Amino acid sequence: MYRILLVDDEILVRDAIKENIDWKGMDCELVGDCENGKEAAEFVKEHPVDIVLTDILMPYMDGMELSNFLHDNYPEIVIVIFSGFGEFEYAKKAIQYGVSEYLLKPVTAMELTGVIEKMKKKVEQQRLEKSKMDALAQNSEEYRKNKQIIRSKNIEALVNCTTDVNASIERLAEMGIDISAASYRVAIFDIDLYSGMYQLDTEKRQESALMAFVLFNISDEIVTREEAGIAYQEGNNRVGILFQEKWSRNFTSRTKEICHEIQEKTKEVMGFDVSMGIGKWVKKPEELIQTILDKKAPTYHHSGAAAQEDSAEGESVGRQIYKHLMNGVSHMLPFVIGGGILIALAFLVDNQAINPANFGKNTPLAALLKTIGEQAFGFMLPILAGFIAMSIADRPGLAIGFVGGALANGGYTFANIMAYDSAKAVSSGFIGALFAGFVGGYIMVLLRKLFDKLPSALEGLKPILLFPVCGILIMGVVMIAVNPVVGAINTGLNNFLSSI
Repeated sequence: MYRILLVDDEILVRDAIKENIDWKGMDCELVGDCENGKEAAEFVKEHPVDIVLTDILMPYMDGMELSNFLHDNYPEIVIVIFSGFGEFEYAKKAIQYGVSEYLLKPVTAMELTGVIEKMKKKVEQQRLEKSKMDALAQNSEEYRKNKQIIRSKNIEALVNCTTDVNASIERLAEMGIDISAASYRVAIFDIDLYSGMYQLDTEKRQESALMAFVLFNISDEIVTREEAGIAYQEGNNRVGILFQEKWSRNFTSRTKEICHEIQEKTKEVMGFDVSMGIGKWVKKPEELIQTILDKKAPTYHHSGAAAQEDSAEGESVGRQIYKHLMNGVSHMLPFVIGGGILIALAFLVDNQAINPANFGKNTPLAALLKTIGEQAFGFMLPILAGFIAMSIADRPGLAIGFVGGALANGGYTFANIMAYDSAKAVSSGFIGALFAGFVGGYIMVLLRKLFDKLPSALEGLKPILLFPVCGILIMGVVMIAVNPVVGAINTGLNNFLSSI
């Protein structure tokens, strides 16, 4: 079906054309008729049109202006002009605007039918050309994607040494990729949002794959710009970079700058954080995987506007303890500050004269503020312990430390768990939470090493079943056992500080 728009300021001409042409017989549809070019331009914006039949002299926007508009904005529309003798020179000028045919008024039905049939062939030819171009573009895009996948697979095989190194290099050479340099280095980027998830449902897999594709494009653009190496996708949610040192003694620092730029750009464009591990420089491609297997690759976590490096190698014990402690304290502070201010406001707005023993909750507003503040304060120790453990053992340590902090806060012991009374329980407080955080983190580290010996078929059960169940159980037994001692120490310390 061919869609035709008729434009003429004379209603009699429009009616005559509408009534005297067998539109259906020509497999055409008269989708509209307009009385001037301005009206026709608005119509084309809202409706698909294949052929425009237009007069020249019309108010507001004449046929030549309409032809110019269509030529610039809708070049696929075929234009036919019909003109009186006095306007013939205008019609010849309009050819520069892509007018395909012109007719002299008065136009007979036979003449117009013949021209429409001719224009139909032109429209059909344009459709065929467009179809070919679309198919070519699709094939080109598929080829580009397939080439990208093949490239990534070959580089991943080269880096991980899953196939013969020389064979991988030869295959990459056939794709126009030169793997020859003085030394090599690999960086792996991992999307933080999914790094702790060992099993992803279909929706999460699609989401992670899309995010990884964006991360790859950003990495590829930056690495190509710097002529620093090759970016490739590793699996569905990781991106790698094979750095090739060819041109600068300062390339070591430059590779880190490139990686940090990728982190910043990804955060800016997509709003999610990525962590990266960077291997050491090696002289041969087959040595690349060993830097990862030996766990000598430092990890950089992106946080806010800064990239923070986590590398146990070379760090003193004191530095590591400080780092883990600050991770817990930084996450605890919002609860302390928010809860503390709300409690202070409760005392500020309350009336002590009503009931001095219940000061802070004598009025509805004060009771509301103090209740919310106390609940926020109640999370202080579990949050402290949880994030210390997470700093040590990553996400699996969070739940273990959180439970340990809650048990420390509650003052649970083997003597009171059968008949627990919060009023009589002795909390091990801040010291107990610190103990729970560090012990919980290393419990998780130990469990991870023990469970590494399990069959690979049980890999998916570790993060959702084995780690939390075993870790929380061990943490609970340890805290209930040590709470009496730690609670006594905490109480003694508080009493000492109060007496000063």
